[in-house]
Amino acid sequence: MRQQLQMFSENSNQQFPDDNAIIYGNGDASVSVISSEKVLYDYLNDFFPDYPHRYNAKSGWNLVAKKGEPNLHDKNLLASCTRTIIEFQLGESAEKIYVDNSIIVVRPDCTKSYICLDYNNRLLIIYNYELVLLFNDLYRTVRQLLAYQLLTKYISFHGSGFAFDNQIYSFIGEKGAGKTTYNTALLSKYHLDYFCNDKFFLSVDNRVVHWPECPALTFHMINLFPNLVDRVEEISKFHFSFAPDKVFINHPALPSAQEIKGKAQEQSKIYLTNAQYVKLLNVNQIAEGVFNSFILLRNGRHLKCSIREIDSPGSAICLDHISNSAEFPNWISFDQNVKATTPTHKFRTFEFIRTMNLDVDIKYLYDWLIKNFNGRNEDQ
Repeated sequence: MRQQLQMFSENSNQQFPDDNAIIYGNGDASVSVISSEKVLYDYLNDFFPDYPHRYNAKSGWNLVAKKGEPNLHDKNLLASCTRTIIEFQLGESAEKIYVDNSIIVVRPDCTKSYICLDYNNRLLIIYNYELVLLFNDLYRTVRQLLAYQLLTKYISFHGSGFAFDNQIYSFIGEKGAGKTTYNTALLSKYHLDYFCNDKFFLSVDNRVVHWPECPALTFHMINLFPNLVDRVEEISKFHFSFAPDKVFINHPALPSAQEIKGKAQEQSKIYLTNAQYVKLLNVNQIAEGVFNSFILLRNGRHLKCSIREIDSPGSAICLDHISNSAEFPNWISFDQNVKATTPTHKFRTFEFIRTMNLDVDIKYLYDWLIKNFNGRNEDQ
């Protein structure tokens, strides 16, 4: 006889979405979140500023967040089930409990939440007595549910991005190639619109969607922009309704200008939200748009700048590698075979040969954009 957790029976007759629900997502991915704890919605709305909707999309999954823990019947049932240790997120581990073929429970070591999944009914319930810990697992679960829905129609890439003349461009390259540095320099100097810092999703018809994240800047990198060092300290004093160091587990507070200057050679990182990052650079952010081109950054110093287009076969090889580096954790155990197979050879890729003098390189790149893509007027 099929074992049954009472928590799912209690929620099986609930209407989704109900009057308290907010749907996070877009036309291709969505999660309906229901909770009596209003602060959880406040946190999610601030972290996913471009994602919340009400009643205008069919929810892919229904997610209930509850302050508390499962009832005694359910805890006794879980105690008798098969379990294993899995990799959770960011190097953390979790206990995965198998109730039956369609129901599992995941208990992260870092939060001790009960994350209960019913695959057949696309229903997920999270329990924790502490609101901050409950939010951490709610946030991580919403992100994973959205990501794996998007991956059925989009391909994910690891890169930073900006908007120029209403189209999106992305810096790509190996770790340490300068993706964040060059994106920050271009945004800071020419006040282009910010798109993303680390990951994004791209469809076969050139539609691109950003991924909510916390941009990470090394102390060494931020010291390359003296005008931004003091602004980081100003940002730390500015009131944001969502303060990551108060909400996320082990999320450091923003450092002072003195601390940044004292760590000018360090590769340790400063973490901001997207809202803090665009405030720091005094730019706007866009969440989705039409994609134009990749800009490949390879390590190496040259006497002068140049930009050349890579042919289709070479571009496909390069982009396949970059795409494979943008993996998402899969502790929910989605079917890996549902991923989109966007033909990467159709996207244009340009290799940027650099002098490694940031001011020289950024001016060359901006002039190239104006000359080749009918961009902004130079007077702007």
